[in-house]
Amino acid sequence: MSGNSKVSILMPAYNDSKHISRAVHSVLDQSHDNWELIIIDDGSTDNTPELVKDFSDERIIKLRQENSGQLNALLNGVRFAKGGYLSLLHSDDELLNSDALGRNLRF
Repeated sequence: MSGNSKVSILMPAYNDSKHISRAVHSVLDQSHDNWELIIIDDGSTDNTPELVKDFSDERIIKLRQENSGQLNALLNGVRFAKGGYLSLLHSDDELLNSDALGRNLRF
């Protein structure tokens, strides 16, 4: 792969404490490790912010904003993206296998 093979993954989150840990772990488990995960908490009122704080990987960027909707969360998060590729992973989704990022980059 030539150029910037870093993947910037945007993850908007709002009151998703039931699922966000699994979503983040699915990124941490990737065999392609040149990624950054930008989590944008859109003013959650549950314990989503506390769960996000527990992740200490330096590739995870944690943002919090007042609740203003998913689109604004994405627009806020994309300003921090440094990767040559951009991906969206909702906080209630998962990458289903450890080669998901690598396979997408090969295509």
